[in-house]
Amino acid sequence: MSPGYFSRPRITPYPPSTFETNFIFSIIIPRVISVALSLVVMLNLLGDMWPAEETATDLLPIFADHESFLHLYGKRRAIDRRKMGHANITGSSIEDCIERV
Repeated sequence: MSPGYFSRPRITPYPPSTFETNFIFSIIIPRVISVALSLVVMLNLLGDMWPAEETATDLLPIFADHESFLHLYGKRRAIDRRKMGHANITGSSIEDCIERV
């Protein structure tokens, strides 16, 4: 009987292939079950929302409930259809999240 896949020495000096990596992680590392902590709706913040090219828009009403999170990308200029950031609105239901937007 062969000693198995893992006892063979590496023949090449290259790192493992994608196949080898997937094989190793699917066999050796136990599977982890992911559970959503809450429901979330992501709102993309585009440059169209900014009142002026270099002035940020007022987003405070969205974050008044402390269940929403803002992620701005630090871009200096707002241009139409340019993604400036996003907001994650969490809640107990999707309808609740959408209602607060």
